[in-house]
Amino acid sequence: MTSQPLPASLFQALVHFAPDCFFVVDADGVIVFANAQAETLLGYSREELVGTSIENLVPERFRGGHTDLRGGYWHAPRARPMGSRLALKALRRGGSEFDVEISLAPVYRDEGMLVSVTVRDVSEQRQMEEERRRLLAIAEIERERNRIAGDLHDGVMQAMYGVGLSLTNVLLTAPQLSTEEKAALEATIRQLNTAIEDVRRYVQDLHPVDFSGDLPTSLESLLSLFETMSGIRSTFENKLGDGPSLDPTRAFQVYLLAREALSNVRRHADASTVTVTLSEEGGTTSLCVSDNGVGFDPAVPAPDGHFGLRNMRSRAEEAGGQLDIRSAPGEGTEVRVLLPPR
Repeated sequence: MTSQPLPASLFQALVHFAPDCFFVVDADGVIVFANAQAETLLGYSREELVGTSIENLVPERFRGGHTDLRGGYWHAPRARPMGSRLALKALRRGGSEFDVEISLAPVYRDEGMLVSVTVRDVSEQRQMEEERRRLLAIAEIERERNRIAGDLHDGVMQAMYGVGLSLTNVLLTAPQLSTEEKAALEATIRQLNTAIEDVRRYVQDLHPVDFSGDLPTSLESLLSLFETMSGIRSTFENKLGDGPSLDPTRAFQVYLLAREALSNVRRHADASTVTVTLSEEGGTTSLCVSDNGVGFDPAVPAPDGHFGLRNMRSRAEEAGGQLDIRSAPGEGTEVRVLLPPR
């Protein structure tokens, strides 16, 4: 059976209603044809698009480079992606930008060559790729933290235990020591025990409860362990309700922020109670960690070596959220993280 060419009207309809944005551009970069998806994607009517320069759809900071790329293609035309190693962006009406993939192909006619341009919106795909890279980076950080925790526990801390036992043995089996020497040795042992306790706490911070994937359940487990290790009475309030669950990336970010906040409470708050509240309103997730500890003045720079709140602020910003701290000397502390929807 001999195939027949498509009728011109059917071909035009297929191009016009194609799911991707489609242009035809002349040698000067002027759009001579735009399909329906071009209107939808870019916010212009076809009448506005046809006759305008393709550079008007490119963010201003990229226009010079785009003109060079377009000129280079005209001298060596072939069907191929445009700038395959570049992170390409297009410009909508109103000035908003979005990620695109662009494919080019020459179209020959008697009057001269034209170029067909297919534009695909890949913003969601790029966002998913970025989320995947972020999760992989977080997982790598967690693996490194676990490795360091293991090294501290099995190496440094065991060696410190050994030194402490040796010093205690000397104290018990050396009757010739003077009173002053015994007092100095006892003080050294106390200092060593304090250092061992600090290392034990660092190991606990570095080697947390595994995140199960379910945020409320993981936070309850984290708080249970925190209460056991710190002696601070801990309460978890889950106010998420029956709304949609958090996506895995956002849930893991909230979990890490809660862990950091509890570490700060244990180290610095001198508190007897702590409450962790998880809620969501209008798509914005809220994590609140409040304690009845000594409090502090947030306007005063943190002492050297106190990085907890700085770490939380950086982590919240990386997640696209913000950190709010409310505290005063003698009045406890409330740390709230707000993560708006993406």
